[in-house]
Amino acid sequence: VSLAGCTDSSNQIDLDNDGIPDVDDLCPDTDAQLTVDLNGCADNQLDDDGDLVMNDVDLCPLTPAGGAVDADGCSQTQLDDDGDLVMNDVDLCPLTPAGEAVDADGCSQSQLDDDGDGIMNDVDLCLMTPLGEIVNLEGCENPHAFLQFADSNNAGPDHYNLRAHNNSLYWCAHNSVPSQNSIPIASHGIWMSDGTFGDMHLIKQLGQNNDNCYIYGFANDFFFFEDNSNHEIWMFDTNNPISSTNPIQVSNSICHGNTQIFDGNFYFHYDDGTNGCEVWKFNTSQTMSSTNPSLLKEMSLDSDANFDFEVVDANLFISTYPERELWISDGSTAGTTLVTTKFVDGKYSLSLRGQDCAYLYINFYNTTTSLMELWVSDGTDAGTIKLNSNLWIPTSSYLDKRNDGTICLNDEFWFINNEDNNGNFGIWKSDGTVSGTNVVVELSWPRLAGVLDEKILVNSDGTLWMLKGPSYSPTQLLTVDSHPIHVFEEAGINTAPYRLTSVGSVLYGNMCVDSSCLDNTTAGTGFQFYKYDISLPMSSSNPELIKEFTPGQEGTPIDKIVHLNGKIYFMPSLYAPNAWWVYEI
Repeated sequence: VSLAGCTDSSNQIDLDNDGIPDVDDLCPDTDAQLTVDLNGCADNQLDDDGDLVMNDVDLCPLTPAGGAVDADGCSQTQLDDDGDLVMNDVDLCPLTPAGEAVDADGCSQSQLDDDGDGIMNDVDLCLMTPLGEIVNLEGCENPHAFLQFADSNNAGPDHYNLRAHNNSLYWCAHNSVPSQNSIPIASHGIWMSDGTFGDMHLIKQLGQNNDNCYIYGFANDFFFFEDNSNHEIWMFDTNNPISSTNPIQVSNSICHGNTQIFDGNFYFHYDDGTNGCEVWKFNTSQTMSSTNPSLLKEMSLDSDANFDFEVVDANLFISTYPERELWISDGSTAGTTLVTTKFVDGKYSLSLRGQDCAYLYINFYNTTTSLMELWVSDGTDAGTIKLNSNLWIPTSSYLDKRNDGTICLNDEFWFINNEDNNGNFGIWKSDGTVSGTNVVVELSWPRLAGVLDEKILVNSDGTLWMLKGPSYSPTQLLTVDSHPIHVFEEAGINTAPYRLTSVGSVLYGNMCVDSSCLDNTTAGTGFQFYKYDISLPMSSSNPELIKEFTPGQEGTPIDKIVHLNGKIYFMPSLYAPNAWWVYEI
């Protein structure tokens, strides 16, 4: 027996005092006070998963056999370091920021760059950039299509209806569905955007005929447009969010003709069912009510009348059709008076121009002489006189405000006439007198009906630039001022500009190097978007090609060009519009 009174063969000896007799204790040297299992082993004496990290410090006790582990006994199959619920061994993006959704590979959009342009998906506004293209910080080529339309068959945004106001773009889209990467997002209507695809909002859904909307413009941050499918004028308050009461309908059953923003208010035509078409006024400083809009003046007994407006020298001029009367208004009913009836024996409606000029200019077709005449008015009958009776401008356009074929510079009226004294195109100017109305430049190519729609005059830092050349042939860009005419064919550059806009000393526009660009059915040289810094000499890099739009893809001429917040927005097709593009200056 031992000194304790126990025999060596007994099961009463427990040298480590863990409660398990030595005869049954597989771990005889257990540290004092540790809890043991039935075999007398504490966790610091066990390694259940065989990873050489004892159980008491093994944070991953069920490591698969053969797997390498860290100091905590965990293999990559048992760890999720970034907490995205994808284990490390299959997580291709191990440092996912907290809270971001991930794919099956454990990658969030901030960790992916699907198109390989160096801009991660979460901030990439152009997710399908062709490999190798240089992109901006938003992951887009410069320029790039920021809004693609799924249907490009004579559909999409109306090329006259892209407008910029404050920090937003506004446009009308019809017969097409806006989409990003061919994913439809909404339907036809009036839209607004900050110029990125991620910030597009439908202001009002409209009907689905071919000409379902017109954008009229802005008055004191109120945006006016027409739902032509229902012949309704609507108003949107740009300072407030879109809601069930914004936009709001202003009028319905409008008569034909233009509308006008004057003295911060909106003027339009309306037939209230009593005495034919009248001119009405919506006062933007007041809320809409039974007295706003209000009748400005009864002007026509015809319920199908046509009106034109123009603002000259703080006065609103109005022409009526079929009466062909000229009126002047200060914006009040009492201040709206008849100027003259000198045009009553003419044909067609009167077309009014002269914004930023000292006088009103009137295009009038004289049925006696069968000539289109240019008249001027100071707002009085005596001061309404004929300037020239040999200025033929196509009846499809006249001095139409849409074609941008006229401009006022230093109180002189400049315009592109569709037939000068020699039967050719010409650049004319008028100071409002007969003797001061003259051709400045005679251009030696024949008149072509409707060609004014392909012309523009641009005032850039006091210099007047124009596009020289009829449709369907190579043309030139000219400047007309007190200096000799400058031609865009210098330095071996032979281009045909179609649309221009000016930002400082830089002209942006659409040009065509040869007539093949007008063929959108065969391969060849397409229309090209250029910029030209007029403050620098012409050279091989000035003008600079920004992008070529090849036939059969983006299509025919670049049309509407708008400048907003350091970016140029444009549509690279007149006949088959399918996208708005953006170019960062």
